[in-house]
Order: sequence, then structure tokens, then C-alpha cells
Amino acid sequence: MINIKKLSSSSVASSLIYLVFFYFCLEYKTFEHRLYHIIFKLLSPIISLPSSLSNNYPFYLTDIMILLGFIFSLIYSKKNLKSKLLKPEVIYLFLFLVFSLLSIVFSPYEKDLSRLSKVSSLFFAFLFFTLSTISSNKTLVEKILLTICFISLFESSLAIYQYFIQSPLGLYKLGEPKFLTNIEMCSRIPSVCGKKWIFESFKTDSVRLLRAYGSFSHPNILSSFLMTSVLCSLFFWTKKKSFYKVFFSVLIFLQITALFLTFSRAGIAATLLAAFSLLIFMKKINLRSKISYLIVLSTFFIVNIVIFYPVHNKRGSFSVENSFSKGSNDERMSCNRLALRIIKKHYFLGIGFDHFMKNAKYFKLQNEKFNVSATVHNIYLLIASEIGLIALMLFLAFIYTIILKVKYQNDDLLLTLIFILVGYLAIGMFDYYYLLIQKGKIMFFGIAGLICGYSDYLRNIKLDQREGCSSILYSEELTAKC
Repeated sequence: MINIKKLSSSSVASSLIYLVFFYFCLEYKTFEHRLYHIIFKLLSPIISLPSSLSNNYPFYLTDIMILLGFIFSLIYSKKNLKSKLLKPEVIYLFLFLVFSLLSIVFSPYEKDLSRLSKVSSLFFAFLFFTLSTISSNKTLVEKILLTICFISLFESSLAIYQYFIQSPLGLYKLGEPKFLTNIEMCSRIPSVCGKKWIFESFKTDSVRLLRAYGSFSHPNILSSFLMTSVLCSLFFWTKKKSFYKVFFSVLIFLQITALFLTFSRAGIAATLLAAFSLLIFMKKINLRSKISYLIVLSTFFIVNIVIFYPVHNKRGSFSVENSFSKGSNDERMSCNRLALRIIKKHYFLGIGFDHFMKNAKYFKLQNEKFNVSATVHNIYLLIASEIGLIALMLFLAFIYTIILKVKYQNDDLLLTLIFILVGYLAIGMFDYYYLLIQKGKIMFFGIAGLICGYSDYLRNIKLDQREGCSSILYSEELTAKC
């Protein structure tokens, strides 16, 4: 009976994780949670709560899936729960969350307690722990990565369609954002005489082109997902044969094309470096195969560079001194300098999680004319300035313990996950959505959890093999003595 309960808890938790990875791309709006508002009204006469908590609580349907998955994973691992909770990476992540809460409570400037709800809604600790607990075999991890590949087929097709017709497909129920909002204004690029590529077809009268979003709230977040899917597809591309190899070749080309249509410089660069590094370091394919894969992958990138070169050149993808990108680059560098000034003065707990834009005005110099229209586009500076240097060290220790897991494992699937995470860390030097946006958090901490769970699975297999060899040798010795 105990084994049946354990099996059912594990199956339910696995199913919920599948749902998170399948659904998170299609989730654009927060979940309408009337129950929360009812509870808030019932508690308000007893406990004095800020009214902003009721209005600003960012709650998603994926949060419910993650929480339920976490509960079932606790049931699944209740016998060895203590050992799982005392893992270094779990402790570092938990302490990071504690410092996030403390940074808001003890914020030295304007304090917005509604941000406490944002910390509690992160749920990435739950997701991380759930995945670490249940992703205990190769089949499960491969299924999750294969799910990402098939979702990317939809996202890539949607992104390419959006760019060439410069309009949404109308799939709002599937998470596609409505472009005629403030989102549209912040992510347009200049066109080259109305051309969208090197050919004359699909020309537009608009002087600015809309970047591809897919079903994501920003093209940069889509580029991160496409980087993930390219590396997942590369893994299956090198392992499958015949028809499947052709399918994944076409899929990778579509993914790279959609990636170029996001016009995300960090996303394209991270994908390029991570994909080529993965192919070079893969253990279980020979040198001849590696060269052929690298040639095909290079061709995919070169074709897209040539086709979309005029627009990318106008956007400033190939030059930091481009007139269009220079303004954005200058503003980001100004925010970086602002963050460094904050760190210098408030190095212990920062100015409060998600308080950068609210309190940045206190650190602007008199001769600085830029407006702080967004938070600092660097997760490391963001953590240090908002939560403090101790929190940054905890975050880096968390990452270090995860990446260290690949050191003693000779497995291409684990290597794929590691290079996806490395790509995220590289993009994190130029953006912040892995900490503040729901889809970014699911990708970052989901992949981190898969790495932990799968590496533990590989280690347990090796231990079982050693114990098996030892028992065989021992039985042989007894037989010889007899």
C-alpha cells in the first residue's frame, strides 16, 4: 500500500510539472482568483492589511500547479525529506528568499509592502525543489525537453507569422498579447525603406517594424525560450535517426529564424555560443559527426544573417555605435552605474526587492538627464542593489553548486541542461526577467531543478552499479573458498 501511494504521488507531481512546462508559454495574464479577494475582505476587520495587496497580488495558474506539485513531491519523498531539504543548493535558495523578504521590510527609502506578495508569488523555490525531487530518471527529463521542442514549433510559426504580417494572429486565449498596447511601443525597430528582409516581398509602409513576440510578453523573453528549444532540439537531432533527424533539422531552422525575428542581441549571441559549445563538448558523438552538425548549424545561422541583415544592421545588432541602439545602450549603462552607487551605499540589504524604479531617484546625480523607465538590465546588479551583496553571494553559490554537478558525469543530456543554464546566465548580464517575470522564472529555476534531479539520478545509478559489482565479487570469493 505504501508503494502504491508513493507511486501515485510521484505520478501526480510529474503530471503537474508536465502541465507547467506545457502551459507556461500560453499564460499571459494573471489568474483571476476571487477566493483571494474574499479572504482579504474577511481578514481586513481583524488584521490591518494594505489595500495594494489585494490589487497587486501577481497570482498565476502555473503557481497553483507548482504548489500542488510541491505538496505531492513532499509526500513522495517524506522518508528522505530531511536530506533533500538540507542540500546546499536548497539552503542557498531558501536563504536568498529570506533576504528578499528582509530587503523589503527594512527598505531605507519608500517602502511598498505590496512587493511582499511578489516575493511570496515567486514560487521558484517550490518549482526547483519539486523538479529536483521528481525528475529522477532519464525518460522523464527527455519527455520534458521533447515537450519544449513541440511547443517551440507553435511559438516559432506564430513569431514568423507575426513579423511578416506585422499583426497578431488573434490567439489571445492561447497567450498571444494584444499588440495595440503599451507593449507595442517599447519593442519596435526601424525599417529599411519598408523592407522586412533582403527581398522586396512583404514590404510595409510603416517606418518601424514590430518584433516577433510569439505568446510571450516581450521579444527578449521569447528569444530565451527559443534558445532553450534550440539546445533541446540539438540533443534529439544528434540522437535520433532517419525521419526524426529531418524533422529536428527543419525545427531548428524554424527556431533560429524566429530567434532572429525577435531581434534580441543577447538571445542570439547566447544561442550561438551555447549551441556550438554543446556540439563541441558532447561526449557520445564522434568527431566526423560533430563537424557535419556544426556545418549544418552554421549554415542555418548564416542564411538568417544574410536574409535579415538589412534590418538587423539598422537595428544595431552588429554595432554598438548604431544611432538607434545607442540611446538604449546609454540608458542601460546609466542604470548600471546607478545600481553600483546603490550597492556602494546599501551593500547589506539593498533598497528592497523590486524597488529599483521606485527608489532610483534618490541616487541620480544632478547632471544625469535620463529617466529610469525600467529596472537595471542585469540580474547580478539587480540582486546586489535591491537585496544586497550577501544575497548575490547566495545566488552565485546556488548556481555554482548546480553547475558543479556536471563535473563527474559523462552524460550528454545533463550537458544539454547545463549549457541551457549557462545561456540563461549569459543573457542575465543584459536582462532581468529571470527574476521578475513569471515565464522567465519558470525557465530559469525549472532547468536548474532538472539539472539537480537528473544529476542525483546519475549518481545513484553509479552507486548501485558499484554496489552490484562489489556483491558479485564477494559472492565469487565465497564460491572460490567453498
